[in-house]
Amino acid sequence: MNTPSGSAYKPSASVLSSGASSQVGGAAHQEQLQNVGLERHDAGGIQALNADSLRAHVLATSALSLKQILIMVLLLTLMAALPWLAEQIGWDYYIGFMRRVMIMMTVAISLNFILGYAGMVALGHAGFMGVGAYALVIALDAGQSNVWLMLLYALLASAFFALLIGAISIRTKDAYFIMITLAFAQMLYYITMSLGFLGGEDGYAIYVPFSFGAWLDEFEHTFYYLVLAILCLVFLLNERVLKSRFGIALKGTRENSTRMLALGYPVYAIHLCAFVIAGAVAGLGGALLAINDNYVSPQMMSFSESAALVIMIILGGMATRWGPIIGVAVWLGLSEVLKLYTDFWHWPMGLLLIVLVFFSPQGIVGLFKKRTS
Repeated sequence: MNTPSGSAYKPSASVLSSGASSQVGGAAHQEQLQNVGLERHDAGGIQALNADSLRAHVLATSALSLKQILIMVLLLTLMAALPWLAEQIGWDYYIGFMRRVMIMMTVAISLNFILGYAGMVALGHAGFMGVGAYALVIALDAGQSNVWLMLLYALLASAFFALLIGAISIRTKDAYFIMITLAFAQMLYYITMSLGFLGGEDGYAIYVPFSFGAWLDEFEHTFYYLVLAILCLVFLLNERVLKSRFGIALKGTRENSTRMLALGYPVYAIHLCAFVIAGAVAGLGGALLAINDNYVSPQMMSFSESAALVIMIILGGMATRWGPIIGVAVWLGLSEVLKLYTDFWHWPMGLLLIVLVFFSPQGIVGLFKKRTS
């Protein structure tokens, strides 16, 4: 703007008002930005608070009640005393049967971890049992007889196969996931049938005595109490993991994986980690089953074994604490009793499952919940 020489410039009222309004606008804009920042900070704090309160709520609602603790102590006492009681009344056979039941309970807990809490319907879980059992057989062929090392080999081998299979399978969903896990289990089934050094179709009989080390070899029921200890350990670890942040996120992926992904959760990594954990525990159960039976067969990996595991969990109650344990106990117990009277014991078991699906979709655990409510 040109001003006359020798005279002082006096801005007009319009210029003054525009400058003042710009300053006021700038201050208002800065204040608005600060408010937005505060709101975002508050929202983040509220989100963190909600996450902590949710976890506290989960811990409070899923805690064991005094009644459940007393029932657990009673059952553990009976199970611990079973070998002595069975010997006193001449029922030695049921010591081995109870070992098998506890091993299948351990495997069922691992399947319920992904089936019930992650919504991953895996129809090839028995394949990991076979991997663990044959890992033990390979270790035996290599001259190993130490039980602890062979169980470690079985755990690592099944975890490795679960990682490979899960890395591919988890990229699919729903019916495709069911079919691809079944396909991998069938592949493992036919591979073991074709390997002659593992016994092929006839299976592999174990004649080498196992070593537990030191004075444990002299104790008659060492393996029984080892299986009981592993069952208790897997049960407690399952409870601990489900109450952790990882477990809560795993349950969230079951409800709505798309929303969890939008919130920033690595859904694929969560599912893969859960799949590997479940597969490793199943492999450990397979190795224990091989020691219990002194025999390993490809039939351990068959579709019927995987389907039976799913049925046991549905029978007891999916996504429940006691569902896998009750389902295995009822299924194996009833089948053992019905076999004494008929060769067609499958149809009463099928009828029981149909009745439960119609009247108690939550399984046997759901019946107890209805009764208490």
